[in-house]
Amino acid sequence: MQAKKNIPLVVLVVACLWTGVCGAEPLYPAALMNWMVEGTFHVLIVDKSQQRLGVWQIKDGEPLLLESYRCSTGENEGDKWVRGDMRTPEGVYFFCSVIDGRALPSKYGFWAFTTDYPNFVDRRRGKNGDGIWLHGRDKPLAEKPDSNGCVALENQDLAKVSRFVRLQSTPLIVVNQLVMAPRTTIIHQERQLRSFIESWRKSWESKDLDEYMAHYSPNFQSAWLDHKGWKEKKRKLNSRYSKIKVKLGNIYLYRQDGIITSIFTQSYSSDGFRSTGIKVLYIVPTGDRFSIYTEDYHQPVDDPFPVAPLLARIGVDAPTVASSEKSDFRIRLVSTDEPLQDQQGELETPRPSAPSRGVVLDRIAGKNVKDFAVPETETNARVGGPGCVPRLMVQRESSAPIAETANITMAKRVIVNEGPTEPIAQLHTEGTISAGLTAATRGPVAVVSKPETKWSESKAAGDGSSSARLQQNENVVQEFLNKWKSAWEQKNLDRYMKMYHPEFEQTGMDYAGLLKSKKSFFRKYKTIRVEIDRVEIRKENGRTHVKFVQTFQGDSYRDKGWKNMVLADDKDKKLRIVSEGWTALSESASDSGSKTSN
Repeated sequence: MQAKKNIPLVVLVVACLWTGVCGAEPLYPAALMNWMVEGTFHVLIVDKSQQRLGVWQIKDGEPLLLESYRCSTGENEGDKWVRGDMRTPEGVYFFCSVIDGRALPSKYGFWAFTTDYPNFVDRRRGKNGDGIWLHGRDKPLAEKPDSNGCVALENQDLAKVSRFVRLQSTPLIVVNQLVMAPRTTIIHQERQLRSFIESWRKSWESKDLDEYMAHYSPNFQSAWLDHKGWKEKKRKLNSRYSKIKVKLGNIYLYRQDGIITSIFTQSYSSDGFRSTGIKVLYIVPTGDRFSIYTEDYHQPVDDPFPVAPLLARIGVDAPTVASSEKSDFRIRLVSTDEPLQDQQGELETPRPSAPSRGVVLDRIAGKNVKDFAVPETETNARVGGPGCVPRLMVQRESSAPIAETANITMAKRVIVNEGPTEPIAQLHTEGTISAGLTAATRGPVAVVSKPETKWSESKAAGDGSSSARLQQNENVVQEFLNKWKSAWEQKNLDRYMKMYHPEFEQTGMDYAGLLKSKKSFFRKYKTIRVEIDRVEIRKENGRTHVKFVQTFQGDSYRDKGWKNMVLADDKDKKLRIVSEGWTALSESASDSGSKTSN
């Protein structure tokens, strides 16, 4: 109780308009809608107008403000929309990983929690930027907000707040000004929402397609599927399975800016198939009811509380984690729900939580922090031009030795036609509504290759005919890429699509889907420029695999990343693209961190 007396009074905006009267009923944060959930958990709420971060404990449904700390948000007022606008985004976000401060510049303090901004709703709204963290400071906070977009705390306060943070389940709710409402009002809407979600679950189990789809907004989008595509997917699966069973764990509800974020564990089973993971439904009010605006399904973290060793290092005792807290969000994901392909290596790849949940950098085996010229961190970036539904890309940045990175720039074109290969990432099609959340799973995106002269010496020495054939193959592929690039830049849809195989397929998108997507994509830009660099070619199982760095410029939008293509001969013996994917390279600009530094 004494601690509560020291908590500064936060300016409250009372939401009495919801019911018309408030009476003497106590007021609670309108963002917290968990009165029907048993147990104890915590929520962090940032009030930008007051520059305060509050730790709220929810025990058997009732919120209680445990602690409140002064914080610093973006130096510019308002919600974040674009990279570099120096604003802190407003919404419901979840913590993804912890970065040890020893692997970061000193201005980040003890350590930093990464968040999932921009989440799917943000990207659908056209927001971009990345690197929004909750981190410490190596000096006292300034009088005015001065971060680049992060939420910054003084080190001793960050350590106290960290005791309550669980990756993937503890939300960071950022509001311009805290809204309070009567308990009865919140519970009334909470009941409606829980009834809505249960109705959604039952209609899924009963395979009542029309009833199930009635729960979705006409503007629904998930990964690469819109409302029509989602309905068609479910129709096929309903016809495949004789029975479907869906079980949900505790459902946690958080409301901000007219959108309810619902997160829970989901266990799905059907004829011979099971999967378990974390489902997130983004729900919007539509008239007198609700509808699902978008949804996500991903794998849980390995360790929901990885900050424990960091707390121990500075002498802070980590809290005891209740058994219920350990189990609720610690589930190993088998696969994404309802694969559409047979189990012959064609199952949908599980979508990793983004960006890389549960990473603690000081656990890197055999590495001292001082060895890292650049910290190995995970960042996310917006992909796709204006009007597209962007996807969250996840990539690992690593401080490769200078000698190795120098080889990358030397290797303009490298042909490798034998030996094992190692994929750089699970890729998706750039510029299209594609595979949703993907991740670079095998280390740095940039793969070191030997210069062409060394390849020639080791692979083709003494074999003039083999060398000539390989050189001819390289020339054919290079000519193909030039034509593909030209058709793209000239927005010649007919010529562009003729370079794709009729049986093209990439993570759920076929040739028809690609055609529809590119029609829309070409209309969005007046001018398109594409640059191709570091082309690498290899032959495998009769197909040509091509990888290169692609720089795309569309009007004022620009991105850069690795493009992967698989080419095969069509009936006319000409090369056609069978599949392709794209993953972003790290960008020099970032919204992480604070403006002030040593």
